[in-house]
Amino acid sequence: TPADLRARILEHMNAWNATCGMSFVLTNGTGDVRISRGAGGFWSYLGTDIRLIPTHRPTMNLQGFTMNTRESEYHRVVRHETGHTLGFPHEHMRRELVARIDPQRAYPYFRSTQGWDRAMVDAQVLTALDDASILGTPADQDSIMCYQLPSQITVDGQPIRGGLDINATDADFAEIGRAHV
Repeated sequence: TPADLRARILEHMNAWNATCGMSFVLTNGTGDVRISRGAGGFWSYLGTDIRLIPTHRPTMNLQGFTMNTRESEYHRVVRHETGHTLGFPHEHMRRELVARIDPQRAYPYFRSTQGWDRAMVDAQVLTALDDASILGTPADQDSIMCYQLPSQITVDGQPIRGGLDINATDADFAEIGRAHV
């Protein structure tokens, strides 16, 4: 990966620094966070799970990111995936937001847009987080950790907006998590 691209990705990962006190640095060795830009979409292991991944395998994937990738995608995708690396779950899996999704519309939608089978849709969208695992912020459809979900799959006909950047609730969640470390 060219140096300018590594620096740009790192800059967006470090956008979390202001709220959680965590910073990422480049290493010449094998780091805890190992990023691929290969096939497989956008994903990251959650929190300390990255330490369970063999060191020859990536812990985050940013398929196709280049210096020509739009800045808005760096904000939306790199910051979202870094949130997972920091231990943040998907916000759209909060009980209040899952209740707004119609499974019978969600299955065909995600099959056609993501190629996901029912089990993947269940795992990534329709299984609500255990309320006891949430540290204390309200459900926030504008969180960077929330998928943008269209009105065509919701029971109320309103989209779940999804976040485009780290917002105040994300910052609050990071601060709560920081206090519990």
